Amino acid sequence: MNWHEVWTRKGLESPGPEVDPLEAALMLDGYGSVANSFLPVSSMPHFAARVLEILQPRDNDSVYEVGCGSGAFLGTIDRSRPGLQLGGCDYSSTLVEACHRYFPQITTEVREAIDIDPSPVAHHLLAFSVFHYFPDLEYAATVVGLMGAKASTSVSILDVPDLALRPESEAMRRGQLSEGEYDAHYAGLEHLYYERAWLAEQFPADEWAVSVEDQSVAGYLNTPFRFNVFARRQAAVTRQPPA
Repeated sequence: MNWHEVWTRKGLESPGPEVDPLEAALMLDGYGSVANSFLPVSSMPHFAARVLEILQPRDNDSVYEVGCGSGAFLGTIDRSRPGLQLGGCDYSSTLVEACHRYFPQITTEVREAIDIDPSPVAHHLLAFSVFHYFPDLEYAATVVGLMGAKASTSVSILDVPDLALRPESEAMRRGQLSEGEYDAHYAGLEHLYYERAWLAEQFPADEWAVSVEDQSVAGYLNTPFRFNVFARRQAAVTRQPPA
């Protein structure tokens, strides 16, 4: 089994009509069932607020998320800051269908990260907790380039596994489940870890101002082992998002 199959199957699950859409989306996006990936619904607005504080979007700005899943992060942004134009893509058709159900106001499409289209331009490009599913650094570098080409204002790559903390991260993840359970969940499924400097250096210094910060999501066990990269365009671009 590979990650694409995992997320296609995940999108077929049904949390139930009584479950709040945001909570249901978190479950389908993998944050509600396995102990080491649990992310409290109550923590999402605080994290979204931190991201929005850095992005400083204007009213009616467009935000496009690469690997949006069933819309947990975009849905949180929509609740926190109404009035933004939200969209995204995911390679799991079942998760995209779920996003359409839970958040019909968000425009999403079935598309792999490496196939994102630089047109139309969006103000802000995001990728939340998706880069560790990429096969290798070459793939990741290509995606960063495509995100930069599509963004007129900023690119944010969030919840990235820190290569320097890989042993501690994997020990924590294994410690949350029995050996048999862990192997059953993750046999053949690897996470890709990143050097902070390498990811920051994928943004040309003459075009982007880049900052890297520790992850900070209360109640999320991956937090100590993850980081966020925020890149803001310095030079003016000739293309602008549609009005």
